[in-house]
Amino acid sequence: MQNDGSSGGMRRGWGVRAYTFWPLALGVIVALYLLAEHYVKAYSDPIGFLHKAEALWAGAPVTERAFVYPALLGAGLKALGFSYVFLFNLPFVLLLLFLVWRVLLRTLELDAAKGLDKAAGDFLAFVGVALFVVLHHELLLELVNPFREPLSFALVLISVLSALRYEKKRSWLSALLCGLWLGLATSVRETCILVAPPIALYAGINWWRTRDRAWGHFLLLAAVGGVLGLAPFFLQNYMHSGQAIVPGYAANRVQLATDTQRWDIPVPGMSMDHFASTGTKTMRHFLAKYTGLGVILVLIAVLRGGIRKDIKIVMLLVSAVLLNTLFYSCYWYMKERYLLVIDLFLLPLVILGIVPLAQLLSFTSRRWMAPRITRWFVGGAYALVMAFVVGVLFLAQRRAPDRLQVWHSGTLRQEMCPHLQEPYSFVGKRHHCMMLAWLLGGTYDDMGRRFERIARLSPDDAATLSIHLASSSASILEKWDKGNVYTYEQTAAPLLKNWFDFAPIFSCDDLSVPLDHYGNRMNGVLYQVKPWSDTNIARTMEVPADGLKNVLAIDPRRIWDSPERSFCSVHLDGEYIGDLTNGLQFIHISGELLRDRETVSVSVRSDAPLPSSPYMQWLAGTQYFDHGLGASGESWYYPHLSESLVDAAPLKTDGCLLFSSGTVSVPRCGGQSEEAFAELLIEAFYDRTEGETGALELEASGKVCTYPLPGRRQRSWVNVPLGQARGVLQMVPVALRTSFPSYREQKRAKRLGHRRDIAFVKVCAVRLSAYPVSQSETLEIDVGAENDVAYVAGGFHPREKHNSTTVRWTTGRAQVQLPLAESAEGYSVRIESMGLRAPGIATVPSVEVDGRAIEPGAIDHVHDASRGGRSIFSFDLVPEWVNTEGRTAVTISGDTWSPSEVSGSPDRRELGFLLDRIVITPK
Repeated sequence: MQNDGSSGGMRRGWGVRAYTFWPLALGVIVALYLLAEHYVKAYSDPIGFLHKAEALWAGAPVTERAFVYPALLGAGLKALGFSYVFLFNLPFVLLLLFLVWRVLLRTLELDAAKGLDKAAGDFLAFVGVALFVVLHHELLLELVNPFREPLSFALVLISVLSALRYEKKRSWLSALLCGLWLGLATSVRETCILVAPPIALYAGINWWRTRDRAWGHFLLLAAVGGVLGLAPFFLQNYMHSGQAIVPGYAANRVQLATDTQRWDIPVPGMSMDHFASTGTKTMRHFLAKYTGLGVILVLIAVLRGGIRKDIKIVMLLVSAVLLNTLFYSCYWYMKERYLLVIDLFLLPLVILGIVPLAQLLSFTSRRWMAPRITRWFVGGAYALVMAFVVGVLFLAQRRAPDRLQVWHSGTLRQEMCPHLQEPYSFVGKRHHCMMLAWLLGGTYDDMGRRFERIARLSPDDAATLSIHLASSSASILEKWDKGNVYTYEQTAAPLLKNWFDFAPIFSCDDLSVPLDHYGNRMNGVLYQVKPWSDTNIARTMEVPADGLKNVLAIDPRRIWDSPERSFCSVHLDGEYIGDLTNGLQFIHISGELLRDRETVSVSVRSDAPLPSSPYMQWLAGTQYFDHGLGASGESWYYPHLSESLVDAAPLKTDGCLLFSSGTVSVPRCGGQSEEAFAELLIEAFYDRTEGETGALELEASGKVCTYPLPGRRQRSWVNVPLGQARGVLQMVPVALRTSFPSYREQKRAKRLGHRRDIAFVKVCAVRLSAYPVSQSETLEIDVGAENDVAYVAGGFHPREKHNSTTVRWTTGRAQVQLPLAESAEGYSVRIESMGLRAPGIATVPSVEVDGRAIEPGAIDHVHDASRGGRSIFSFDLVPEWVNTEGRTAVTISGDTWSPSEVSGSPDRRELGFLLDRIVITPK
């Protein structure tokens, strides 16, 4: 059939019916691929649908923004006699693919130029679906909820299809359904209402061009349908807040807990800097996704619509893209799937840009090829495109997982913010882990001091929020501790595994649902939760032959969450040692119990179930303890963190967050003549590109050490002496202070536009060690080696290697602490530097010993050209300056220089001397 301009039809072409099945074939292939890649997700009671419905029937207050659909689903299941729902997400994904194909095909039919036949239209629509799958591999993974996102976007597409159908059929039912579908979509996801203005613009342009009053009728009928479709939305608002049309601030009272957590807790990937905060960032995202060719095709489509004076379709698409982009550019919390509505309108523009190429292909095939040859040619082209798409997806999964990260991967990282490298996780998981701070004993008053948004609440709102937090905590314990048999585990950061292992799970017999898992096999990505059952756990452990063999670290998890528990104790070979509390703890054991023993049986006993494998470790060896902070995969260090760090510890599985100050308590233990040291593994998050610098100060037992922070997202170890152990166990608080403002001050500055990012330090792990206090023989310090922690005491940059030699750069003022015994003659000190200094900078440092300066003339300087240009500084340490009661502090200072200023290097550190070795010899 020829294109007559009014109907926008296509030429039929040869073998049309033979090619219409290709979109269906694509769906089958995609389905098989998803199944093969274990992408399929199955749910029982997804996001608590039945729980919400039962609560609503019981007369509980509505605490959810969108409860109508769960309630309807629950009512239907109840009528059928079912107590759970088992859902499968693949049909919803395929529904999206089918609707994308149908919208593309209808767009082409209405915008087709003379010479574009039906076969070419099918081909282009198929290419569009393939492009959608390739571009949205991560989106398909993120459609965790089988209802909300797929359903809302499918309803949007059906609404657009109804509008396009009205242009062809002038059916009043199509106009009514257009508004109805869009209203229902808005009830599921409120931002879908942004599609209404582009559809109204589309109808207005048609009305203006054709002077046909039918388009006025369309607008009226669509408005009526929209009001009908918004009925669930009005009902939800009314039951939520008492206001039907405009929810208002009161409507957000119960939701405020979640919103506050998302807004105020500065976790990368969760706050305002997660995605685009400006329109330019959003557009850069789309430019990168669709590549330069995609942008050119969009421009061709716009120009083609203007040249042909047929701009109604183009204006519908362009206005939808611009309006949604503008809105989401200003939205404070962003995810990839939120932007799907923009892509759904941008994709037809890309396809319309391909139309001229398809016309050329169609014209050439009809003019120069016989019908039979054409049929094989077009069919072969379809097959090649399908093979190409499936091949790309296969290679993306098998050969380039770090680039495309397709489908289902335990170590999937968010493509939107690759510089953050945050492990992918579900929103529900984040929310429940954030609420863990409340479960650990937090109160509303504590949260009010931490979050300014809560602090500004009125007394009524504060009371409502406090009640909601308490009920949410109870719901978390009920649903997440007992309601899941399986849980999603991140290979790199098993947060939920720790959640289940951390809190007690006593029985899985009374589950309201039979199954809740993600994926379709247990292959290391799935973790099975086992209830606690044993009341007596024993483990045979080897007693270390060296180090402090009388200190035991043990973590029985949150044992006292059980109301039935009345005691919990630890025993060695049946002999009572002491009682246990929640979390990691250190137990000092009498040396008499371990004398001449190689092994010992350590048992934990209680009258209520215990975890199957509580964490136990002897503190032994020179470096006798190395433990992660936060959720380490085996244990939690939370009992020994200050409140400011505990709040953040559950949010980052490999550490806790430090903004301005905090405290980490560590065990100080060692022999009678040993001094204990603590090392902390830190990772810095701050913006050096704007000239910001950072420093971390550690204070313990009256000693202060200051270190420059490493570069952004770089890790390093910093250390602080804890004092002499004297053979006893004692918990010593290590105060941590950064050069950054508090989180509240930084957030306020960011809102005012004075900051781009929130600066903080992630504290990842603690390592403890002990070394002799005094040293009478020659002491040789290998600066930059692992054991230099016993001497380096601030003012040094992280360890590094220079031509395979371990070294450290000093800052303007660096200090080493030397364990020196009393000597009648004193000591000779030799400091070896690699000799790398900027031109014009003094080559000899200033030296102080316990605050007393050594005269510059008393420092010998030798330039050793035979050893690569090393500088050797020597001086004598008189007996009167030796601190025999502790450590002798030697401070090395001098002018600093920056490689970025001298050579244009990106290294902006302030560098002093590059030290390799310090040798102290008795005279």
